[in-house]
Amino acid sequence: MLRFCRLSLIVVIFPLYSALLAQQPAKAGDQQAWVAHMLQSDAKKLLNFMSPMVDVELPTQRGAFNQNQLQTVLSTFFRQHPPTAISIDQQGALNPRNDYFIGTYTSGETEYRLYIQAEKRPEGHKIFSFSIQRK
Repeated sequence: MLRFCRLSLIVVIFPLYSALLAQQPAKAGDQQAWVAHMLQSDAKKLLNFMSPMVDVELPTQRGAFNQNQLQTVLSTFFRQHPPTAISIDQQGALNPRNDYFIGTYTSGETEYRLYIQAEKRPEGHKIFSFSIQRK
């Protein structure tokens, strides 16, 4: 009987927790932090907001990268195209578990379209898709 009660409790609580997690608003601190790290060209600190594997699309490189590879790829990009301004112009939900962020990455006189997809987690967003493409 006790085992059945525990199972029933889990069956009731898990959907409630999942629904609560899906309704959590995007944490503004996440967005501000990763934008700040990008402005500082700090690929290492930006990794704290990345999933273990990230789909990346940059003007010079495209692919799925793990954290070690991603740090090298982003460091190289930031060195070649240092940011002078970054803005997030639009954000919303892709679905109950994932958000998107669309903005502009400016390097010198060149503007790039910034598109990020991130999974909502209790500790904050984890970016799983990262794209910077010339407008």
